[in-house]
Amino acid sequence: MKINSADSFLNFFGNLRNGQRDVIFARSLGIFSGMKEEINNIDKKMTQQMNSGRLVYIRINSLESQMSPADTAYYSQAYEKWLGNSSVDLKNKCKNPMFDNIMTNATREAVKKFKEIKPSASDTMIKNFVIKLWHRTDFFLKDCISDWKENLCTKIIASGIYREQDYLFMYMAALLGCDVLLLETKEDVCDRLKNLSVSFTVGNFGDIEFPKYERNIQVNNSSKLVIPEHPNRKHQTVTPVSPAPVVHMAHPDRKPERQEKSYEELAALASSIVMIEVLKADGEPIASGSGIMIGQGGYILTNCHVLADGSVFAVRIENDDKVYLTNEIIKYNNVEDLAVIRIQRKLVPIKVYSQSQNLVRGQKVIAIGSPLGLFNSVSDGIISGFRKIRGVDMIQFTAPISRGSSGGAVLNMYGELIGISTAGIDKGQNINLAVSYNHINLFAKGFFK
Repeated sequence: MKINSADSFLNFFGNLRNGQRDVIFARSLGIFSGMKEEINNIDKKMTQQMNSGRLVYIRINSLESQMSPADTAYYSQAYEKWLGNSSVDLKNKCKNPMFDNIMTNATREAVKKFKEIKPSASDTMIKNFVIKLWHRTDFFLKDCISDWKENLCTKIIASGIYREQDYLFMYMAALLGCDVLLLETKEDVCDRLKNLSVSFTVGNFGDIEFPKYERNIQVNNSSKLVIPEHPNRKHQTVTPVSPAPVVHMAHPDRKPERQEKSYEELAALASSIVMIEVLKADGEPIASGSGIMIGQGGYILTNCHVLADGSVFAVRIENDDKVYLTNEIIKYNNVEDLAVIRIQRKLVPIKVYSQSQNLVRGQKVIAIGSPLGLFNSVSDGIISGFRKIRGVDMIQFTAPISRGSSGGAVLNMYGELIGISTAGIDKGQNINLAVSYNHINLFAKGFFK
């Protein structure tokens, strides 16, 4: 198929051959009037298709992504293992064994091309090149590689790709099965690498800056929520959520009875509590907290203050080795200290308490969270009081919590969420506070499906 425009690129869907999908790697040269508007329309169209599950869409304005010392150590160790004929150990890779082979071959091909243009490259230069490739793959291609399938269609549109190593990363993305279109608006790539892709001209070279791409998330196939940049930044606006009321239907033949659970059964609900590591834009960890699965579509409830100062959030789930990176803050409320983030995974949510009977002092509760980074610790106690702090209903409880428990679950003996751990008073003994279930129900009920 001849590629002569962005539309023809988007309409290309390669056939599956011998377990690999035919892909297109193309360069659009120059700029034209209305180019920004065209890219904006493409973003909207492709986002709709991504939300419907038809494909993965990634748009990149810049490949700048600084590695933290922890990242460097991780990928250096992965590189040494790879030299020993191990598979490529990415942080976000799927468990599909076919992906291991394709990732290994793609890395080798990228290294081969790098050596061709840098024949005097030392072993250290090659190692640094590979480490950067893998870090960028984890960072920019996570939506593709975390659920990689040989027939998965991934469309990548990238601008600002002029340096040789940047170009080779995009080449490797094509080798992984992604369709790649480079918007070469200022200049073309070096002559030594042009034969790796096809090109078409849309105008003269010039200066143009494309807006940052932010994916809109659809809820109930109708409401769109724009992800805010930062939970604590002032003067932000968030599209209000007006979900349809949730109606809980009883079984036509019998009414299920609520039964108290044993401590062992309650502790097993820790599988629906996550640990959240808060990262800067360069991947440096700055804090950690907890979160509660509240919706099957990847929705996780946490405290707003847990996300403060973070740009990316690494979510860890019990009995799942994968780390889920996200920057999708779907909804937040600074006053109630509540926020919802979303990851690309089906979840098993905890039911939020909705009975008409009020909670009482002395009622037994358990708390689940990750205090001091100790993943999914479980403690028990009682409700010791009810407080209203700055207009927010709080449950005071005695189950021990520590720093890192914020965003964790406070459950009754039926395994229902009655509060979200929010604060503890350091000078007191087991004086802890949780935002009450009534605020949670009003804030997050649109995500409970």
